[in-house]
Amino acid sequence: MFLLYLTIISLSLKWLGAQYFFKWDLSAASYSIVANTVSLNVYKAFSIVAITVSLNVCMAFVSLAVPRRLRPWFLLVLNGVFSSVIIADVLYFRNCDTLPAVAFLEFSWQLSAFPDSVFALFRPQDIFFYIDLPFLALLAFYSQKFKRISPVHLFCTRCVSVVLLLVSVGYITFFFHQHYLFFALDHWSTKYSAFQHGILPFHVSDVAKYIRQAIEKNDLSEEEKNRRVHEIAQWYMQKQHDAPCSVSDGIAHGYNVISIEMESAMKFLIDLRVNNQEVTPNLNRIANSSLRFENAFTQACNGLTSDAEFASYTSLIPLVGEAVSMRYANNSYVSLPAILKESGYSTYFSTAQNLSLWNRIRMFKTLGFDELRGIAFFNPQRKHDNDRVLLQGAATQILKYDEPFFASFLTFSCHVPFTQHRSEYSFDVGSDLEGTFLGQYIKCSHYVDHQIGVFLKTLEDSGLMARSILVMYGDHGSRPVIESTELRSVIHYKSEEEYLLNVYRVPLLIHLPDERIVRRINQPVGHVDIAPLLASFLGVDLPIYMGRNVLCSSGGVVVTPQHYGFSGNVWAEPSGKMFSISTGEPYEDSSLYKKIESAKQKQSLYARWIFKNDLVPAILEEMGTIEVRGEN
Repeated sequence: MFLLYLTIISLSLKWLGAQYFFKWDLSAASYSIVANTVSLNVYKAFSIVAITVSLNVCMAFVSLAVPRRLRPWFLLVLNGVFSSVIIADVLYFRNCDTLPAVAFLEFSWQLSAFPDSVFALFRPQDIFFYIDLPFLALLAFYSQKFKRISPVHLFCTRCVSVVLLLVSVGYITFFFHQHYLFFALDHWSTKYSAFQHGILPFHVSDVAKYIRQAIEKNDLSEEEKNRRVHEIAQWYMQKQHDAPCSVSDGIAHGYNVISIEMESAMKFLIDLRVNNQEVTPNLNRIANSSLRFENAFTQACNGLTSDAEFASYTSLIPLVGEAVSMRYANNSYVSLPAILKESGYSTYFSTAQNLSLWNRIRMFKTLGFDELRGIAFFNPQRKHDNDRVLLQGAATQILKYDEPFFASFLTFSCHVPFTQHRSEYSFDVGSDLEGTFLGQYIKCSHYVDHQIGVFLKTLEDSGLMARSILVMYGDHGSRPVIESTELRSVIHYKSEEEYLLNVYRVPLLIHLPDERIVRRINQPVGHVDIAPLLASFLGVDLPIYMGRNVLCSSGGVVVTPQHYGFSGNVWAEPSGKMFSISTGEPYEDSSLYKKIESAKQKQSLYARWIFKNDLVPAILEEMGTIEVRGEN
């Protein structure tokens, strides 16, 4: 029993320690263990501690069903498994700014393709989660040699154990009842759910929901399906009715589209100078002659890069806890590449990665791409996933494409730990940044920028750029960079809130031939806004989209899967706090907050209905029968 109680204490301290570490990693009050007032602090802290301990008690007491001689080893394995889960949480959070749902296990094998990235995220304090295991192993080994305790002592121990178990079961029942919606509904933000109720309770509820969804049939009754289809179709039709636009329609009709998605590119890189040098001179040059979006926010979630590319092609926000490309690749979608293909375009996708990652071979065929080319096409030996190899090879290939074409390229060199091709880096970051995460990130960003510059120079010399729209955007930020202590000394932020925004802000540039539209746009946009704007430029009809043509609509709400919302000059945290994007100052507007919250809930709900039930074909059919008049 001593080992059982020691396991309960050890596991409880680890889960609560993880909560504490995450609290400091976030550096934001909205995800702190405690809330704003003293009374609420005490209640929230007690609730998380009580439910965490109670769950550990129940799981540890399962060992009593195991034969006595195996019981110590069962407890040791249980401790080791949970320690590994916590480490996985920590590493995943540092890289993705969210917590992994159990569905992540379906595509976790892909981490084997990035071993350097995983190891680079370890910190010295992580040893805390394993430090007790050698001691517990010794106790397990010698536990059979302990002397038998007296009957009285045994009776008292059993009484205490029964009381402890009953209290734990009772509190778990109470907690489930009090937070029924948390356990019953799908998580909109895994991070928010975990920090509101505790990391271990989040995982328990997530596993329960995953099992429930695996058992339940997704088939809807015809009546329920028709209701959902009609509701979503009305929403799409209303969006089109409320924001008619002719400002940009067809100004680049028949032009090629060259899209470059840049791995881990963050907005602050544009115009950044380090050691009196431009970090991204080619990106800066393009930005000064393009539509330049100052507040573009990533909408990638657990699917990371694959989520960003999917959202940019389909104007659908991805799902929390799942990778759309892994689970829903067989669905039907309306995508910009597919629409252009129907209009006579040839469609191509090239990447410095292996095409098997993120189920791209299947998903990209669904999205309407004619040809897919991975690193093996450009480098048969596959010694390195190198953007130099990709872009030099692509510059030759693209000149052979049948025009008009939609060509999408995905870079990879600037992936954690930012050292894949360091022998080719030439940027001097100075002694203060040399050897740091930020220093390596700046070096690899300069390297990728240089390769992009060489690629575009080839196209400009050939005259192809005079017939092409160029789109450049970042897929997601990088928490190791954001958390680096050096970043604050390089970029002087006005406030903590402005600093936190850089977790989500990515570059987005759209360059048209002859510099037809050169403008800085400050209103918030996301990946879902790319396809509607390009469709307008090209003069093709994108019938359904969650984004908007930002040149015609200034009142939209940008929603991230992490439960942030952006509208106008305001952004809202999951906690309900609102801040000015430009100044970081607190902002209060109840009507705007309701608008943002409504958009969050509606878009997440509609996206989940669409993905879970493959509703796009039915929605398109229903839209043909709806006539929209006036405002909602």
